[in-house]
Amino acid sequence: MRTTVKAYVRRGVARLLRDATNEITWELQRVQENSKALDYLGRLLRPLEPWTAWTMHPSAILTVVSDILINGRSMVVECGAGLSTLYIAKALSMQGGRLISFESDLAWEERIGRQIEEFGLGASVELVHAELSEWRFQERQYLWYTEKLVRENLESAPPVDLLVVDGPSRSVCRHARYPAVPVIRPYLNDKYAIILDDIHRREEREVVDLWRKEIDATFVNDYRARGVSYGRHGACYDV
Repeated sequence: MRTTVKAYVRRGVARLLRDATNEITWELQRVQENSKALDYLGRLLRPLEPWTAWTMHPSAILTVVSDILINGRSMVVECGAGLSTLYIAKALSMQGGRLISFESDLAWEERIGRQIEEFGLGASVELVHAELSEWRFQERQYLWYTEKLVRENLESAPPVDLLVVDGPSRSVCRHARYPAVPVIRPYLNDKYAIILDDIHRREEREVVDLWRKEIDATFVNDYRARGVSYGRHGACYDV
């Protein structure tokens, strides 16, 4: 009996040490990737807006910027404005592209708008204040950006090459970011990418699982270092 207990304890300690080692390794990798991303992003643009818990990680923003530059995206739609909006606009300005960014918080949208003007990026981005409203689909109910307003803005825009989903906040309803694909799907280009932030959260991974059933795109969940799910349809370079 004593031998069995000792063996059980040893296995438990070994498992705890292994898990702790894996966690430390992941944390170091995350810090290194974000540090490299910040170095690159800092050379691209230096906004005054602080990095907060709400901000996409630098490595996640770099994933978006890299996809734009490497795959020549020219029409980007973003759900949830922030620091990412400034970097996306800067990348698109380098190749004549355009961004439409939907934001539900008017004060925040105006704050980001002021920085866009300060950097002279107004020609590359259109910030749209879209309040959250009830949206129903297949007997499910959500709070999402006003669908009519989103569709009105996309009807006159070129086909969407890249969809970046970093809003609304998960606090508004379950699977709050799910509606992005069903609503914007008719406006997607033949070749496109979808990037969903915060994939370390279970709800976001469930959202991706729902999307996989509805569109013909290949999603890769990188929820360790970058914290995004990167979905692609059509030939393009991996970032």
